[in-house]
Amino acid sequence: MFNTEAKFYDQFHQDKNYRKEARMLRKAFPKAKTVFEIGCGTGNLTKELEKLGFKVTCVEPSEEMLKYFKGKTKKVLHRKINDPWFLLWEKKFDLVLALYDVLNYIPENDFVSVFCKIFSMSKNRVIEVWPNKPVKFFTYKKAGDIHRIRLGIQLKERVFLWYIYFGLHEICSETHMLYMHI
Repeated sequence: MFNTEAKFYDQFHQDKNYRKEARMLRKAFPKAKTVFEIGCGTGNLTKELEKLGFKVTCVEPSEEMLKYFKGKTKKVLHRKINDPWFLLWEKKFDLVLALYDVLNYIPENDFVSVFCKIFSMSKNRVIEVWPNKPVKFFTYKKAGDIHRIRLGIQLKERVFLWYIYFGLHEICSETHMLYMHI
Protein backbone atom coordinates (compact mmCIF):
# COMPACT_ATOMS: atom_id res chain seq x y z
CA MET A 1 0.00 0.00 0.00
CA PHE A 2 0.95 3.63 -0.48
CA ASN A 3 2.97 2.78 -3.57
CA THR A 4 0.78 4.93 -5.83
CA GLU A 5 -0.16 7.44 -3.16
CA ALA A 6 3.47 8.14 -2.18
CA LYS A 7 4.15 10.54 -5.02
CA PHE A 8 1.02 12.56 -4.19
CA TYR A 9 1.14 12.20 -0.40
CA ASP A 10 2.83 15.51 0.42
CA GLN A 11 0.63 17.43 -1.99
CA PHE A 12 -2.55 16.16 -0.36
CA HIS A 13 -1.27 16.63 3.20
CA GLN A 14 0.34 20.05 2.80
CA ASP A 15 -2.18 21.56 5.21
CA LYS A 16 -0.95 19.32 8.03
CA ASN A 17 1.16 21.27 10.52
CA TYR A 18 3.98 18.82 11.32
CA ARG A 19 6.04 21.55 13.01
CA LYS A 20 3.21 22.24 15.48
CA GLU A 21 2.80 18.50 16.17
CA ALA A 22 6.52 18.13 16.84
CA ARG A 23 6.49 21.11 19.21
CA MET A 24 3.51 19.65 21.08
CA LEU A 25 5.42 16.37 21.46
CA ARG A 26 8.53 18.19 22.70
CA LYS A 27 6.41 20.08 25.23
CA ALA A 28 4.60 16.93 26.39
CA PHE A 29 7.83 14.91 26.67
CA PRO A 30 10.57 17.45 27.49
CA LYS A 31 13.09 14.86 28.73
CA ALA A 32 12.70 12.51 25.75
CA LYS A 33 15.74 12.15 23.52
CA THR A 34 15.04 9.00 21.49
CA VAL A 35 11.91 8.41 19.44
CA PHE A 36 10.66 5.34 17.58
CA GLU A 37 8.29 6.51 14.85
CA ILE A 38 6.05 3.82 13.38
CA GLY A 39 4.91 4.58 9.84
CA CYS A 40 7.15 7.57 9.12
CA GLY A 41 5.90 7.91 5.53
CA THR A 42 7.71 10.66 3.67
CA GLY A 43 9.38 11.89 6.86
CA ASN A 44 7.58 15.20 7.37
CA LEU A 45 7.13 14.69 11.10
CA THR A 46 10.55 13.02 11.38
CA LYS A 47 12.22 16.11 9.96
CA GLU A 48 10.46 18.39 12.46
CA LEU A 49 11.27 16.09 15.39
CA GLU A 50 14.94 16.09 14.40
CA LYS A 51 14.96 19.90 14.31
CA LEU A 52 13.88 19.82 17.97
CA GLY A 53 16.77 17.55 18.93
CA PHE A 54 15.06 14.15 18.97
CA LYS A 55 17.10 11.17 17.75
CA VAL A 56 14.56 9.34 15.61
CA THR A 57 14.44 5.71 14.50
CA CYS A 58 11.72 5.02 11.94
CA VAL A 59 9.94 2.03 10.49
CA GLU A 60 8.05 2.28 7.20
CA PRO A 61 6.64 -0.66 5.21
CA SER A 62 6.27 1.22 1.90
CA GLU A 63 9.48 1.37 -0.10
CA GLU A 64 7.85 3.94 -2.37
CA MET A 65 7.13 6.28 0.56
CA LEU A 66 10.79 6.08 1.57
CA LYS A 67 11.82 7.37 -1.87
CA TYR A 68 10.33 10.71 -0.79
CA PHE A 69 11.72 10.59 2.78
CA LYS A 70 12.90 14.01 4.06
CA GLY A 71 14.34 13.15 7.47
CA LYS A 72 18.06 13.07 8.13
CA THR A 73 18.13 9.92 10.22
CA LYS A 74 19.91 6.91 8.78
CA LYS A 75 17.86 4.71 11.11
CA VAL A 76 14.94 3.98 8.81
CA LEU A 77 13.81 0.37 8.79
CA HIS A 78 11.92 -0.82 5.73
CA ARG A 79 9.77 -3.43 7.48
CA LYS A 80 6.20 -4.19 8.40
CA ILE A 81 5.41 -3.48 12.01
CA ASN A 82 3.86 -6.92 12.52
CA ASP A 83 6.98 -8.77 11.28
CA PRO A 84 8.48 -11.18 13.82
CA TRP A 85 11.72 -9.12 14.00
CA PHE A 86 9.78 -6.29 15.65
CA LEU A 87 8.22 -8.49 18.29
CA LEU A 88 11.67 -9.85 19.20
CA TRP A 89 13.47 -6.50 19.05
CA GLU A 90 14.77 -5.47 22.48
CA LYS A 91 15.40 -1.77 21.79
CA LYS A 92 13.91 0.81 24.20
CA PHE A 93 13.06 4.42 23.43
CA ASP A 94 12.07 7.50 25.40
CA LEU A 95 8.99 7.90 23.21
CA VAL A 96 7.11 5.68 20.73
CA LEU A 97 4.83 7.24 18.11
CA ALA A 98 2.15 5.36 16.17
CA LEU A 99 0.25 8.18 14.49
CA TYR A 100 -1.95 8.75 11.44
CA ASP A 101 -3.91 5.51 11.79
CA VAL A 102 -0.84 3.37 11.10
CA LEU A 103 -2.04 0.73 13.57
CA ASN A 104 -5.27 0.31 11.60
CA TYR A 105 -3.20 -1.45 8.92
CA ILE A 106 -2.28 -4.23 11.38
CA PRO A 107 -4.49 -7.34 10.98
CA GLU A 108 -6.62 -8.32 13.99
CA ASN A 109 -4.60 -11.44 14.73
CA ASP A 110 -1.37 -9.37 15.09
CA PHE A 111 -2.80 -6.30 16.79
CA VAL A 112 -2.56 -7.37 20.43
CA SER A 113 1.06 -8.54 20.14
CA VAL A 114 2.09 -5.34 18.30
CA PHE A 115 0.21 -3.19 20.81
CA CYS A 116 1.87 -4.98 23.75
CA LYS A 117 5.27 -4.62 22.12
CA ILE A 118 4.77 -0.87 21.72
CA PHE A 119 3.91 -0.63 25.42
CA SER A 120 7.05 -2.59 26.34
CA MET A 121 9.32 -0.29 24.29
CA SER A 122 8.62 2.85 26.29
CA LYS A 123 6.58 4.23 29.14
CA ASN A 124 5.84 7.24 26.90
CA ARG A 125 3.81 6.66 23.76
CA VAL A 126 1.36 8.45 21.54
CA ILE A 127 -0.98 6.12 19.71
CA GLU A 128 -3.71 7.03 17.25
CA VAL A 129 -6.23 4.66 15.70
CA TRP A 130 -9.06 5.39 13.33
CA PRO A 131 -12.17 6.03 15.41
CA ASN A 132 -15.00 3.60 15.05
CA LYS A 133 -17.40 5.95 13.31
CA PRO A 134 -19.10 5.75 9.92
CA VAL A 135 -16.75 5.92 6.94
CA LYS A 136 -17.52 8.58 4.35
CA PHE A 137 -18.50 6.83 1.15
CA PHE A 138 -17.18 9.56 -1.14
CA THR A 139 -14.64 12.35 -0.73
CA TYR A 140 -12.99 14.61 -3.28
CA LYS A 141 -9.90 16.76 -2.87
CA LYS A 142 -7.79 18.79 -5.27
CA ALA A 143 -4.13 19.69 -4.71
CA GLY A 144 -2.53 21.69 -7.49
CA ASP A 145 -3.34 19.98 -10.77
CA ILE A 146 -4.01 16.58 -9.18
CA HIS A 147 -7.50 15.43 -8.17
CA ARG A 148 -8.21 12.66 -5.66
CA ILE A 149 -11.42 10.73 -5.31
CA ARG A 150 -11.75 8.42 -2.34
CA LEU A 151 -14.45 5.81 -2.08
CA GLY A 152 -14.87 4.09 1.27
CA ILE A 153 -16.94 1.28 2.65
CA GLN A 154 -16.97 -0.46 6.02
CA LEU A 155 -17.85 -4.14 6.28
CA LYS A 156 -17.97 -5.18 9.93
CA GLU A 157 -14.47 -4.50 11.35
CA ARG A 158 -12.81 -3.74 8.03
CA VAL A 159 -12.63 -0.55 6.02
CA PHE A 160 -11.90 -0.60 2.31
CA LEU A 161 -10.68 2.60 0.66
CA TRP A 162 -10.22 3.12 -3.06
CA TYR A 163 -8.17 6.13 -4.12
CA ILE A 164 -8.23 7.43 -7.67
CA TYR A 165 -5.76 10.14 -8.67
CA PHE A 166 -6.00 12.00 -11.95
CA GLY A 167 -4.53 15.06 -13.59
CA LEU A 168 -1.43 16.00 -15.58
CA HIS A 169 -2.27 13.35 -18.20
CA GLU A 170 -2.20 10.61 -15.59
CA ILE A 171 -4.73 8.36 -13.89
CA CYS A 172 -3.77 5.91 -11.17
CA SER A 173 -5.49 4.15 -8.30
CA GLU A 174 -4.77 2.34 -5.08
CA THR A 175 -6.72 0.26 -2.58
CA HIS A 176 -6.24 0.20 1.19
CA MET A 177 -7.74 -2.20 3.71
CA LEU A 178 -7.82 -1.11 7.32
CA TYR A 179 -8.98 -2.87 10.48
CA MET A 180 -11.22 -1.30 13.11
CA HIS A 181 -9.72 -2.28 16.46
CA ILE A 182 -12.04 -0.40 18.79
